[in-house]
Formats: sequence, C-alpha cells, structure tokens
Amino acid sequence: MAAQLLALTPAADECDRQSFLNEAFDMGNLRIGLSVVCTVLTLSPVPCAAGGPKAVTELFTAEGCADCLAADENLNKLSQDPNILTLTFPITYFDEEGWTDHNAQPAFTDRQVAYDARLGPLVPGAPQIIINGRATSTGTNSAELSALIDHNILKPPCTATIEGSRVTVGKGTAPFEGADIWLVGYSPNIENIVVGGGRNIGRTIGNAGLVRSLALLGRWSGETLSFEVPEAGSWKQAILIQTGNGGPILAATTLQDQPARLTAAFH
Repeated sequence: MAAQLLALTPAADECDRQSFLNEAFDMGNLRIGLSVVCTVLTLSPVPCAAGGPKAVTELFTAEGCADCLAADENLNKLSQDPNILTLTFPITYFDEEGWTDHNAQPAFTDRQVAYDARLGPLVPGAPQIIINGRATSTGTNSAELSALIDHNILKPPCTATIEGSRVTVGKGTAPFEGADIWLVGYSPNIENIVVGGGRNIGRTIGNAGLVRSLALLGRWSGETLSFEVPEAGSWKQAILIQTGNGGPILAATTLQDQPARLTAAFH
C-alpha cells in the first residue's frame, strides 16, 4: 500500500518521500494521514495523453532590437523540436529607437517585467528567453539554452482535459498563491518580417510562434474549473498553468492538430 501511494506523490525533488512516510503513515494504528501538502500539482484521475511540450520557451524580442537576431535564430531552431513550445513575445520599448514593431503589445512587455522582478535583471532587456518560467537566458548561446531546457523540463502530473471547446482543470493541490490559467494564441509557422526602419532596416527577421493574443482565463486554487475556449481561426493555441506574478509554469498543452478537439490532457 505504501508503494502504491508513493507512486502518486510528486517526484523526490518536490517532496521528501521519507518525510511523507513518517508523517502520513502510522502503521501501528493502520491510519493514513493527509497532512503533507506540497506546493505542486497532484495527480488527478484523468489519464495522461501522449504528447505535450517538455518545455515552454518564451522569447522577448523586437524588430528594432539589433542584438536579438541570434536569439531569434536559436528559437527558430528550437521550434523544429515537437517537444518544445516556442513563443515569441514582441515587446514595446524598442519602438522609441526608429522603428515601431506592430506586433508588440503592452501586455507582452508586462509579462517580461513580471518575470524579471523574480528572475532578474531588474531592468528588462532584450533578447531574453524564459524557460518554463524558471530560468532566464539571453538565448544567443545555443549550448547554454539547450542545457537550461534540459535542467528545467516540465514534469507535471495530469491536471486538465480538453473536450470540444471546453478546458477543464481538475481538482488538485494548487500552489499556496494559486495559479493562473493562460490562453495563448500564436502563429503556426515562422513568420518572416522585413524591417522597414531603425537599427535592423532592410533585414528579414524570422519569428517562431509569434504570439498574437494572451488572455487570462482564470485563477486556479485547487478546485475543478471549466472554461470555454474561443475559436482560434488560423492561429494555434496553448494553455499554460502558471504560478502567479511571473512564477514557474506548472503544466502546458497545445490545442493544435486536434480538428475535432478530441480529449487531450496535461502530462
């Protein structure tokens, strides 16, 4: 019985398994305690589906950023890996340097600011890639970027299902401060853009997973929640469950390649 319950607890780096045994089991009284709570998602009864990203990489960049080209190229290469969800967030503060990035949105800049308040630097700069909300890199060194991805792989249990146009996040143990549920709309292919002014005038920049929309569906505190997801049109969509205020991403799934929106699940 102990072995069965240990299989349902988070990995050893999230919870101390021996502590769990000491506190949760009183074999003399054949009593099972439920006092140990870890600030990670617990398993739900939903079976895991195959697929799903092992990493979410978010590049904060701009068409007017001369130092961002190497990071743009590295993210484009990562986008070829089906296990990695690559998202490009154009930011606004380079618009003052001679070229307005028409894909930039203040909400994207705010997202980077939230990350940097926790991960650094204190003043946002570009390029910057955030890996699973846990690690930061300029993204210009491909070897460093690959190492950070390998050390921050998503390993969440099943927590949500997608059926039809409805996303349901199951009951579980949420982080102490709760978790945000984000809906991200992004371009399905690498978009090549010819820059018409500023430092990169005349250059063609490729953006992988160019984000078009970012919507907060709600906040999850451990109880079952269900949301209607609007139609994506020609965009792809992803769901992120993330600790609030620029915290770690706990789970992610993509909705593309499911024309009938068949049941899928976080894994």
